[in-house]
Amino acid sequence: MVNAPSLESRDTPATSATGQLRFDGDARLLAWVHSVLGNDVHTSLEAPRSDAKEGRGVGLYCWALEPATSTRSQLTAPLRLSARYVLTTWSPEPTQACSDLCELVFSALETPMLDVDLEPPTPAFWAAFGIAPRPSLGLRLSVQRVRRAHAVAPWVRQPLVLASTPLAALQGRVVGPGGVPLAAARVELPGLGLAAQTAASGQFHFAAVPQTGALQVRVLARGHTQAFSIDTPTAQPLQLDMNFT
Repeated sequence: MVNAPSLESRDTPATSATGQLRFDGDARLLAWVHSVLGNDVHTSLEAPRSDAKEGRGVGLYCWALEPATSTRSQLTAPLRLSARYVLTTWSPEPTQACSDLCELVFSALETPMLDVDLEPPTPAFWAAFGIAPRPSLGLRLSVQRVRRAHAVAPWVRQPLVLASTPLAALQGRVVGPGGVPLAAARVELPGLGLAAQTAASGQFHFAAVPQTGALQVRVLARGHTQAFSIDTPTAQPLQLDMNFT
């Protein structure tokens, strides 16, 4: 008597010779089929086909993956998926194919890790494979993968110290050659992600910028771009002279 293999999802995923992670649900289901019907039964993982296959066999086709439970909510719980299969049988004798399918249905109902779906697939499901509807068995197999270890931040054991940064308004105007005010010029503070547009008088205004360290300013006007560096922002108005040469 052949002992049925365990279909329980492994916590540690199988690896190939190159160290790549691989899915072993197919192998576990094929081993289960052989434990029920014997090793002389042909098996296939291909999609159901319309052409007749030789001998007596079982087709197992994985056609969908679904979340078994919430796969992201718990940081320590394994990642779980449900692999959906459609199982079909074939034989030169139709009664043999039906008998094999029934044996697999009864065995699947007694296998805890298999979720059996006896609802017949819709005609549209079979039409997607270009074949007529046929007796089949729907299976869901739970697969899981242990989450990779992530670095855990140490506990904060001392009171938090919040340091405030002094802020000040930044204002000024942009002028061109001869001190002519430049209207509709774009004044950008790249390090802060802020931007403003000059008025008709060339003036611009930022409500609050840090007063610590140098501040980079970029002006775009009349198709030209010019960068300026301000050592320490102050409340005094600035004048940014654009050079178009």
